[in-house]
Amino acid sequence: MPIPGQPTLQNLLVADPDEHLRRVLALTLPRFGWHPTLVATADQLLHAAQACEATVAVLDSELLPDYAIIELAQQLLLVPTRLLLTTWDPSYSVLSSSRPSSPVLRKPFSIQTLLTSLELCGRGNQ
Repeated sequence: MPIPGQPTLQNLLVADPDEHLRRVLALTLPRFGWHPTLVATADQLLHAAQACEATVAVLDSELLPDYAIIELAQQLLLVPTRLLLTTWDPSYSVLSSSRPSSPVLRKPFSIQTLLTSLELCGRGNQ
């Protein structure tokens, strides 16, 4: 239940194997209006995607290298969710037959770059 006078946080699913990044995001994102659910593995992603009702999902491309990540995420997420993919690979891109191409954030990225990308993705759900 929201606390009167407190801004409502948007649910965010972050799937990334980098423990340090997950810790930084856990401390930083709530201050900017995001309630992150953080996972490290593909198995954790499969479980969290069904439960967290995220408005935006930030997925590391390395977690699901053998899957069509867009279609898989689209099937798992219960609410309309925008996807933001992260990668170290400078040539990485994802095309989906059922959605427009998802934005790709190249690593390393700054918190400000992530926040700007999240804002743009979050607006797509309003």
